[in-house]
Amino acid sequence: GNGTQDILTQHPRPNVLFISLHVFAEGFYPGSGGDHDYARNIYNFPIHPMWTHAKDKGSAAFRAKVTQVVLPLLRAFGPDLILVSAGFDGCHHDIGNKQYGQRDGPVGMDLSPGDFHWVTTQLMLMANLCCNGRLVSVLEGGYGRVRTEHDDKDDTSPNGAVAASPDGSQPGTSPEDNHATTAPLILDTLQASAHAHLQALTCQSYVEPPPVKTRTRHFMNDKEKEKQNKAEAAQRVRQARIADAQKVAKAKAGNSGGVIRFKTTFRNTIFDAMLRRGWKESDTDWDFYWADREFIYDVLDSVHLDVSQKVNHFRNGRELCRKDLLIKNLKRARRAQKKNEEFPYDFFPITYILPGEYSMFVEVYPPDKLVLRTAHLCSTIFVGSCVNHIRAQGKGIFLFTKLSQISDWRTDYRYKQPENQQVETYVVQKYISNPYLVGGKKFDLRLYALVTSFAPLEMYLYRSGFARFTNSRYSNNASDIENSFIHLTNVAIQKTSDKYDKKHGGKWDLKSLKLYMMSHHGVARVDHLFYQIQMVIIRSLQR
Repeated sequence: GNGTQDILTQHPRPNVLFISLHVFAEGFYPGSGGDHDYARNIYNFPIHPMWTHAKDKGSAAFRAKVTQVVLPLLRAFGPDLILVSAGFDGCHHDIGNKQYGQRDGPVGMDLSPGDFHWVTTQLMLMANLCCNGRLVSVLEGGYGRVRTEHDDKDDTSPNGAVAASPDGSQPGTSPEDNHATTAPLILDTLQASAHAHLQALTCQSYVEPPPVKTRTRHFMNDKEKEKQNKAEAAQRVRQARIADAQKVAKAKAGNSGGVIRFKTTFRNTIFDAMLRRGWKESDTDWDFYWADREFIYDVLDSVHLDVSQKVNHFRNGRELCRKDLLIKNLKRARRAQKKNEEFPYDFFPITYILPGEYSMFVEVYPPDKLVLRTAHLCSTIFVGSCVNHIRAQGKGIFLFTKLSQISDWRTDYRYKQPENQQVETYVVQKYISNPYLVGGKKFDLRLYALVTSFAPLEMYLYRSGFARFTNSRYSNNASDIENSFIHLTNVAIQKTSDKYDKKHGGKWDLKSLKLYMMSHHGVARVDHLFYQIQMVIIRSLQR
């Protein structure tokens, strides 16, 4: 297990999931494999040895870990093949599994042959469910043959010998006993175990129960009927527009041989992709226009397009994509929903838009209140972020703790601005002082949604997003407030750190992050979390 983990740590394979269940205690060989010992798609789930005073130990803890963590992780990962390193160090007769220096007394994991049979059955069922039964069980060597034979005899369960010759010995039995006496017993044990495995496992399969069909009758009120009528009317309008566009496209195809005309302000991959598709560039009679957002907002938003013409951004898209306008719309939605007592979220960041709301900000957080009372970042830390679309990669973001800092910045910024130039807008938000951490590090999520229509709303959420991590562990010390490697996850910033690993990078794909969270919080809570995230996306796009 340690060697396999080292290989996958040094040479990460995102398509490989490694799970280890083992005894772990300080000073117990090999001294690694604690629950803090993990990497991408590598999960260690230590079992407390029997000689400790922990409640979750031994066979019960082993079965609980398999049921609550291992099987859900496998189901979520969806493997094409399951490899099992079938070691029997955890058997209840294994001397090497006892506390160091003790030949007798409580052992480490204390697993019986019945436990081995049970976990084998569970893994076979999961293999049938995920990968058409593709499971390879590799038996490790180095086990005393007498202990193997005794362990099989000691099992009194109905499927007695299905433990595949687990390793262990009765107290007082030495592995150096006469080989001539034990060899026939070992052979019988192995044959009986193999026979029991075939009988016990080949007949088992897992079939998911069909969904329960229920019929409910819902009577709509006037408000719901009005909403449904609007949606149906919007659908009819959209279908009519599509029909008109198809007619125009058909007419154009007859005149131009079916070639799509495009226009773009870019000379990059977008331009090359259009040419490779056989499209023709045109400055006037274009069917598709790919332009930067500001040009579309300033020019095309006020232009009536032909039904056959498409651009790469929806109208008024900056209402969501620009930070100050997003905050404005969030506040408006909260006010509207609070009137109807419908606001579904219990979290809303304290936010101000500067310089427009500077006086409101000072009124709520006067100088005598906006100070650092301790050496930690309490509720008085604020994050300033420029809304200029040109700013990116973490530029224009800063943290402050005192009103004098924002005042100095405001004065200094005005002094540096050329005359008659519009003052940049900044969004100031209260800093989350206790963020959710992975391995002690902050991260953010990049999720991608493709919107094809707003009337009616049609949206596709890309399943393979990713998480961006900081290189340095999170600290809420005031001395670290200006350390961007702690607070900002932008790759452009993190890759300049001395701790940045170019080989591994600073990202996890969304699947790896969800597996990690499932291993710590369970499948149900993680699924509910991402359901809530999806609902936030949908509500953000709804009119």
